[in-house]
Amino acid sequence: MDKRRIKSEKAWAAQGKKLLSVLVESSKMLPCAEDLGAVPECVPKVLGKLKILGLRVVRWHRDWGRADQPYIPFDEYPQLSVCTPAVHDSSTVREWWEREANQAQFSGFIGVPSLPKIYNPGTAKVILSKIAASRSRFRVFQIQDLLHLSSKWYAADPSSERVNVPGTSNDFNWTYRLPAPMEEIAKDKDLLRTIAELSRIKALPKKPR
Repeated sequence: MDKRRIKSEKAWAAQGKKLLSVLVESSKMLPCAEDLGAVPECVPKVLGKLKILGLRVVRWHRDWGRADQPYIPFDEYPQLSVCTPAVHDSSTVREWWEREANQAQFSGFIGVPSLPKIYNPGTAKVILSKIAASRSRFRVFQIQDLLHLSSKWYAADPSSERVNVPGTSNDFNWTYRLPAPMEEIAKDKDLLRTIAELSRIKALPKKPR
């Protein structure tokens, strides 16, 4: 790292710590940083010192410096983080799986090489179960991704289930609604049982060095 970059990193770290300290001290809520994209090297250290959770979106949490861009193993996720397979600005896991993902690479990563190309409740359970075992303090799933654990709640078009398409202005964004009233969804006992099973999955132990 050149001297100019080192100087910049130190300045960013000092300024970030100063501003974030004010936010942390002014609330009893547990803060979470949206540390996505091009993140300066100082960011993880500053967040760690202030006990601020980072955000780990599985599809983007990869070793981008390597040619094959492998996924980061779930037992290497920092405990001081929130892990999620999708966010409001991304496709759902279902749409990602069917239209965006390198299925063979991800299947190999989670150790289940025979997952079908078309998303179904079985695939959803496998993927969400693996994510639920990450070392992150919180493992958070969008309601759409949980509903995909039951075939009753699949929309005909996967893209209609996402919340927002960043950088666009249209009548679709932020219009997502549940496919049925919550009272009706709550009658799906198989769905509720599977979600309960996910909630009981324990985090993987820390990977030995």
